[in-house]
Amino acid sequence: MEELICVGKVKHTYVQAHTVPYPDPKKYLGNSGQQGRIKVSFRRAGNNRNNLNIMVTDPTGREFGRVDMKSSTGLCPLIDGAKANGLIWMAWTDIRRKQAGEGPPGSPFSGLISMTLQLYCKRKWAHDIGKFHKGKNIQLLRPVFELQRYDYYNPQDGDSLTRIQAIDPSFQTDQFTQQGPTPGEPGSIYVLRSVDEIRADVADVFDTVVSKSDEVPTREPSSHIKTELYPHQKQALYFMWDKEQDHSAEEHDQRKDTLWAPRLRDNGRKFYRLVITGEDTHCKQTIKKAYIMSPERASLILFMT
Repeated sequence: MEELICVGKVKHTYVQAHTVPYPDPKKYLGNSGQQGRIKVSFRRAGNNRNNLNIMVTDPTGREFGRVDMKSSTGLCPLIDGAKANGLIWMAWTDIRRKQAGEGPPGSPFSGLISMTLQLYCKRKWAHDIGKFHKGKNIQLLRPVFELQRYDYYNPQDGDSLTRIQAIDPSFQTDQFTQQGPTPGEPGSIYVLRSVDEIRADVADVFDTVVSKSDEVPTREPSSHIKTELYPHQKQALYFMWDKEQDHSAEEHDQRKDTLWAPRLRDNGRKFYRLVITGEDTHCKQTIKKAYIMSPERASLILFMT
């Protein structure tokens, strides 16, 4: 029998839910304001393999939504070919705050529920599956559950961990074998945050621009830009340019508007959170040119116009 390995967690997967799912009665049910984690199952819709619908069912077997379309694009062909490639999957909804007015399980619901989806396959198929997902712009990250059951190898970035390492009582997440992660690419750990938490984290980055605009320096554009910029547009240009500079040294940790917010784990180890995306890494990374533009494009456009 060929060895099954974990090839990683699919980055940013969601259930497009139409019904509040039923929890597993044997597990933590959550409370009045929070929904606990639920292990879910997938099934393909009907015998027509030309569609991209993956139904999601709760622990009681009730269907309550579908996998988001981007993820389905990369998953459907692999799920349909599971007998050949040995693909299996494990999925859980993430712990979440309940929506205002959300009813009990089985009641109507409309929204995206974040999900942790981990993939497993025969070792010989790992590179093909990783390449296929990369072609669909789907990234594989480190798994977070069931680390002791399967060896892990990420074919997209070489990240790996053996079951023996995971079983060791002294195991720490920095024992994963990997080259340094890059923001927005496999290797960073994404942290699910509420809307209020995201606003609070991002507020400091833009607070200087919004509340103290007179103190923001200006920067002249390239000579290739012939249109004269307004003063506030030159300030915005400086703001973006400054965020793309190397601020990896620890002395920059105290900057109120830093993109990399220092945090401490329970064991005292320092790590850094990229406040815009919510990705955690063990060290600050160099921000790609114009990286800030994508997640916060709306805020910057409002500022520059």
